[in-house]
Amino acid sequence: AANGSKSQFYSTFASMKIGQIRQVLRDNNLATRLDMAGKSPEQLIDMLFDRASSKVNERKSSLF
Repeated sequence: AANGSKSQFYSTFASMKIGQIRQVLRDNNLATRLDMAGKSPEQLIDMLFDRASSKVNERKSSLF
């Protein structure tokens, strides 16, 4: 999310199975089980991109 374009991000994660996407979200503290409940793989990838981008922006702003 920090170094690539949105389309690169999506192409990377689109090939993953839904369980793998959920694991990435959980492992990086980007979503809870409730956040992910009932979501399609596309919705989970959107969530992953949005939340990862937000986390990157938070970290960038704390450096300066």
